[in-house]
Amino acid sequence: MTTRASDPDRWLAQRCAWLRSTLEPDPVGRCRPYVLTPDGAVYTRPDRRWEDRRWATINRSPGEAWRIVRTSTDRPRTHSHSVPVHHTITAAERDARTRARQARATLRRLRRWQDDVDRAIFHGAHTWTSIGFRDFVLGMPAPQARWVLLRLLAHLQDGRCASCGTTPERLVLDHDHESGLIRGALCDGCNGAEGGGFGADRRELRLVAYRANPPAAMFGWPFPGAGER
Repeated sequence: MTTRASDPDRWLAQRCAWLRSTLEPDPVGRCRPYVLTPDGAVYTRPDRRWEDRRWATINRSPGEAWRIVRTSTDRPRTHSHSVPVHHTITAAERDARTRARQARATLRRLRRWQDDVDRAIFHGAHTWTSIGFRDFVLGMPAPQARWVLLRLLAHLQDGRCASCGTTPERLVLDHDHESGLIRGALCDGCNGAEGGGFGADRRELRLVAYRANPPAAMFGWPFPGAGER
């Protein structure tokens, strides 16, 4: 399945085709009334067409999708989150194009960052201790530096968690909060346990060994952006 992050142009074509199939616009763009939420989801009601509705009150709980609380002809005067009920396909297509454009920019940025990772891997881990390399990475914006260093450690660790040795889909950058230095790349479970979260007891022995000999200790990398608020 094509995702917006991996292929924005193909995703945009598929998204616009889905919008036209779902909203059924006429030749001038008028379509089935719908609500567009902040995350780009489209809600429409085939059983109630909302022709006379102009506003929708929406809400969501943490970790859940937006839901429609009510629709009305006038804009709600409460402090709840209200969005328009759209009657043309223009807003939905514009939102899709905006999200695709943002995804293209992100993809270009990640490709540039990956070039930095590839060059560092080509020159070898022995060069990652140099002052020049450190100044180069720490001169990057903090998000970019964290992204680059995480992928270098993932390469160094063969994609494995530095504590439990599993090969998860995702690794996260771990650092010592006292020294501010990066220690290694951990899976979500070990990273959570390191912070005292769920599973801390059963992972503790491996975490003790990890803290005693973290794979990134030889590089002396400070955690980028550790002092940011």
